[in-house]
Amino acid sequence: TFEADPEVHTGDCPVTVRFNGTLTANRAGTVTYQYVRHDGTKSPQFSLAFDRAGTQPTRAWTTTVAQPAAGTTLSAGGAAPGDIQGWYRLEVLSPPPTGQVVARYRVMCGAGEDDEEPPPARLRAVPAQPRAQP
Repeated sequence: TFEADPEVHTGDCPVTVRFNGTLTANRAGTVTYQYVRHDGTKSPQFSLAFDRAGTQPTRAWTTTVAQPAAGTTLSAGGAAPGDIQGWYRLEVLSPPPTGQVVARYRVMCGAGEDDEEPPPARLRAVPAQPRAQP
């Protein structure tokens, strides 16, 4: 299992998102795993030793999400500038069969539960003026 806590955060930023996971083995052995972020950044590799079949929690993992500085992001008809979405993936590296599970998160910085949605952006096309001939 693997999940983000909170999965959705609305309010003040920065906020820390925790990732909680468990691994289940069907026999004794060592399981090697790592975390991979949506941008491809990888954590160190971690190991869990099982002396028999069972389930154990994975190593705690967190990320801090802050609202981007004004003027550094561009939004095109989708999320507002303070709406940050991402994910981490828990990848089992060994033993085979390997596998993965994804935990997604969404952070809406500065948005309150009572805030209204901003009006949609409106674009206006202005006809081009013919160039004067020399």
